Amino acid sequence: MATMHPAHEIPAVLATLRRAPTGAGVLSVYLDTRPERVAGAAYLLAFRDACKELRRQVSADQREPFELARLAAERFLTDDFVPSGPGVAVFAAAPPGYLHAVALPSRPLDEVTWSDRPALATLQAVLDDHERIAVALVDKSRARLFSVFVGAIEEERDFKDYVPGRHRTGGWHLLSQTRAQRHHDDLVAVHIRRVIATVVSASITPSFRAATEVTSLMVEHGVNPLFSANF
Repeated sequence: MATMHPAHEIPAVLATLRRAPTGAGVLSVYLDTRPERVAGAAYLLAFRDACKELRRQVSADQREPFELARLAAERFLTDDFVPSGPGVAVFAAAPPGYLHAVALPSRPLDEVTWSDRPALATLQAVLDDHERIAVALVDKSRARLFSVFVGAIEEERDFKDYVPGRHRTGGWHLLSQTRAQRHHDDLVAVHIRRVIATVVSASITPSFRAATEVTSLMVEHGVNPLFSANF
C-alpha cells in the first residue's frame, strides 16, 4: 500500500525525487482533487484521458515502462488515495517501489507528463508560494508561538513573563499610581520585545532563516494580540 505524504513534507519529497534513480522514465501527475471533482471522480477521468494521449506519443521502447508506471499510479489513485486537500501529486516509474505521492495545499492544473526525470517545477512552485511563517498570540504577560508551514503547524511554544497589575496592590502601595502604571507598561514592553526577539532570532525552530518582515498590530495599551513574521 502506497502512502501519501502530507503537504508539509513537500521539501522531503522534492529531495527524494531529485536524488532517486529513475531508470527508463517517470510519470508525473498533478491533479485537482477539490470535493466537487472527487465526488464524480473527475480527477481520475482526467488522469486516464491524459494517459491515453501520452500513450500515443511514447516511443516503442518506452511503452512497457510507461504502462508499468501508469498502472502503479492508477492503482494508487483507485485503491490507496484518500482525498485530503485541493490537490495531489504522484510520481511513478517502472521499478517496483518507485511511487511517491504528496498532498498539495492548493489546486493545481491537471498535468500528466512522461519524461526521463520527474517534472518538479509545479511542486517547487507550490513550495515557493507557501512561506514558512511564525505566528504569535500575545497578551500582556503570556505568549503562544507557532511555526506554520504549508498549512500545518510544525511547532508550538508557550511562555509567560511576570507582569504585575497596573493598580497598587500589596507592596505596590509604596509606589505612586503613576509610577505603578509606568512600571507595569515597562514590563509589558519587555515581554513584547522578548516575543519579537524569540521569533526574529529563529529560536522557535532551527529551520527558520532570518526574518524579512515583522508585522505588528498595536491595540489597547500597546499590547500585540497577534503578529506574524515570514521566514
